[in-house]
Amino acid sequence: MNYILNHLLTGEKEHYFLKNASNMPLEHFCCEPNLDSFHHPTIVETSLSFLKNLSVFPLSIHMISSYIPNLSGEPKDTQKIANGDYYTVRQISNEAQLKEAYRRVTRDAENGENIVITSEQHIPLTHDMTKYEFTFDVVRQKKFFLMIQLDGQCWDFIANFTTHPFSTLPRITED
Repeated sequence: MNYILNHLLTGEKEHYFLKNASNMPLEHFCCEPNLDSFHHPTIVETSLSFLKNLSVFPLSIHMISSYIPNLSGEPKDTQKIANGDYYTVRQISNEAQLKEAYRRVTRDAENGENIVITSEQHIPLTHDMTKYEFTFDVVRQKKFFLMIQLDGQCWDFIANFTTHPFSTLPRITED
């Protein structure tokens, strides 16, 4: 296996906050490279495969960046926010659109941008508009967040459901 699933989330509190008002159990893991093997496919490609097999559409891709990102296919997708940053949201309706958007996602991830792919069309931002708030407040609605970070070297997955393409794979726990 060319990646490792870890219970430790790498972006929590640094790039996003979790809000779980109903204290429901959440599925979560970080997918990172296995440094003992060759990295084919890359972690970003692994996230694309994961999302295709998850097969939950429509999706939204969210990104806060200091420049107009590659992800932004049209001006209506991007708005200027506080501190001169840009906030982009791109709607994805099917697997073909996801595959096309991932070429741009890969470039932005490799340029150090943090990208959130989610079942949610809207994600609240912190008051300073620099971090996301991943909110789990409705138990009945299937919801997930997948955040690609660290120059595309890992991604966090958080959901209120346990059936997903990696559900049977082992996970490590770091002390």
